[in-house]
Amino acid sequence: ARASPSPPPPAAAASSASASPELSDSLVGRVKAALVMIKGSASSDQDFLLSCRTLLQFVGNVVNHPTDPKYRKIRKGNSTFRNRLGSKPGGCESLIAFGFKEVSEGMPPEEYLVLDDVSPEMVRVKELLEAAVPGGAAAAQMPISSSPAPPAGGMFG
Repeated sequence: ARASPSPPPPAAAASSASASPELSDSLVGRVKAALVMIKGSASSDQDFLLSCRTLLQFVGNVVNHPTDPKYRKIRKGNSTFRNRLGSKPGGCESLIAFGFKEVSEGMPPEEYLVLDDVSPEMVRVKELLEAAVPGGAAAAQMPISSSPAPPAGGMFG
């Protein structure tokens, strides 16, 4: 019989990027499932990488600018978003996996993806995705708007 691993000491748990491993594993699974959908519908590896880098740009923006509301709202009708990520199977699901919610606002109504909070799990999964995607760390640092990117690591580094 295998001995179960002992829990980490309190100091290690406090310094961990995630206070809730179960939520992180669940988030990892949801993001992975969405990426599998995107990969399955991509016309090429380059198309898939462009979608992944776009996902990282949106997620990186909210992680790097957690108090700026402009990064927490994505208009689903935006042509860049639609072409690179939103129109692909798994595209919206990947952002929903990170915690964005679909909402309809305005008159006439427009569809948006809106994020309420940046969670520690979101930061951890973004870092895993950056490591897995060629050019991912650079994509996550590039704001989609013209705002300058913060130094690597930002406020979480």
